[in-house]
Amino acid sequence: MTFTVYWRPPAEAQAEAIWVGLGRPDDFVGLLDDVNRLLRDSAHEQGESRDRATRRIWFPRPLVVFYQIDEVARVVYVEDVRWVGE
Repeated sequence: MTFTVYWRPPAEAQAEAIWVGLGRPDDFVGLLDDVNRLLRDSAHEQGESRDRATRRIWFPRPLVVFYQIDEVARVVYVEDVRWVGE
């Protein structure tokens, strides 16, 4: 099942702050492209569930991504992204 990936504004701001702080923008853009592609194509196979089955945490090093899956709308909402290092 394919999903639309939507980054909530706080997650977008967090990703932008990481991007600015890294000084390697091309590397980070490629990483985000990979995150988006994997969430779009296989959101249920990434990470692990948390307090309910639709809420997940995933560690695509060097990031940690918190997201929620809306099965009915076929949307993945990225809620939080953090840099945890390599």
